[in-house]
Amino acid sequence: MQTLIVRKHLADEKMLDLQFENILALIKASSQETGVGVN
Repeated sequence: MQTLIVRKHLADEKMLDLQFENILALIKASSQETGVGVN
């Protein structure tokens, strides 16, 4: 039972990482269009 909880936690972490990378990519793309933002 414990391993299932750990696996779910790791999967959630992976999802968060993916979402974070998507957000970063969106920020980069929008900053290239406007010329403002993170480089």
